[in-house]
Amino acid sequence: MAVMSAARLSQLWEKDLTREFFDEYERWPAIITDVAHVTTNDKDHYIKEGLMTSFGAAPQVYDGQAFPYDAFYQGPEKIVYFNEYGFAAQATRVMMEDDRQDVMKQIAREQAKAMAYTIELQGWDLINSGFGTSRVGLDSQALFASAHPMYGPQGGTISNLLTGSLSKLNIQAAIDKYANLVNERNIPLYAMPPFLLLCHPQNRWMAEILGGSEFDPDSAGNAINPTKGKFEFKIVPYYTSTTEWALLDRTMHDLRWIWRRPIKYEPSVDFITGNCLWKAHMRALATFFHWRGCVGSAG
Repeated sequence: MAVMSAARLSQLWEKDLTREFFDEYERWPAIITDVAHVTTNDKDHYIKEGLMTSFGAAPQVYDGQAFPYDAFYQGPEKIVYFNEYGFAAQATRVMMEDDRQDVMKQIAREQAKAMAYTIELQGWDLINSGFGTSRVGLDSQALFASAHPMYGPQGGTISNLLTGSLSKLNIQAAIDKYANLVNERNIPLYAMPPFLLLCHPQNRWMAEILGGSEFDPDSAGNAINPTKGKFEFKIVPYYTSTTEWALLDRTMHDLRWIWRRPIKYEPSVDFITGNCLWKAHMRALATFFHWRGCVGSAG
């Protein structure tokens, strides 16, 4: 058990220590809650969603011919459970009394920073795990897959997976996937720029060029840059790979952060030891059910 005591943290009570440098760097503001669709569910133990297709096109009916029937088609289901996150801290009464640097007074603030970091890690795991099968959607496929099944009567598959690093040709290929996107009944869907590009900091300059340059930097003849203005971008320092990137349709994508219990902070004092206690906890879920609205590459 980690107990912050005077014996363990001697720098805080030493008289000849002029200053204690204590994590005074500025941290990134919230990113995932600006990208994901954030909702609250304060009643359910789990969330279960299913998929059902709509109608296709109406066929021509000739004079005297019976009208053909169409029907909804039922697809798969997915169930997810909320996760609880949290941790506690404790400091002895002696440590609280002898803390000359007032570091112990910052415990609640540091817990808040740790919880904010946890939200980012859990949220961005949607992309980090999006190229494997540790997380799957309704169709039992990864978020980015080459063969998402279509559940209409015509069958077939669709790919939202690209290969290769962030480049002009690959960003064009990603936009082309949106231009050719269809629903379960093979009906074209409206997904138009500007999209949202999510990239690692190492890809920031390529994103600047592709999204903002008027001319193609690889052309000696001042050819236009066809991807200019087609997307906005956000830097994601929480990616576990420097090469992965994703292009989202802001309204269509299904990346979600769902609150079951918002962050709570509970200070207390242990009656037996006199130790001061702090607890921070939350119950939430980062998940997705549907893959449309997301195109990505592991690089």
